[in-house]
Amino acid sequence: PTTPITARPIEEGDLQVTFNLIRFTNPLNFLGVPAISVPCGFTGEGLPVGLQLAGRWWDEATVLRAAHTYEQATDWHQRRPPL
Repeated sequence: PTTPITARPIEEGDLQVTFNLIRFTNPLNFLGVPAISVPCGFTGEGLPVGLQLAGRWWDEATVLRAAHTYEQATDWHQRRPPL
């Protein structure tokens, strides 16, 4: 999923944090807009960062092609954070 913030510790779960996590994905899901998240980097703490691509209604093929093209042009989908 694509969120405007990085993952929070489990202890910090509250309603505002939950709202912040869904505010970019919920409207797209509600409206039926095709979207996909592709890896695009890591934070300084090693947490993954994603890029959300959205398209026109009923045009999933274009969204998938754009995501595939992005992944072919970058290597973020092959990188792993240090453990």
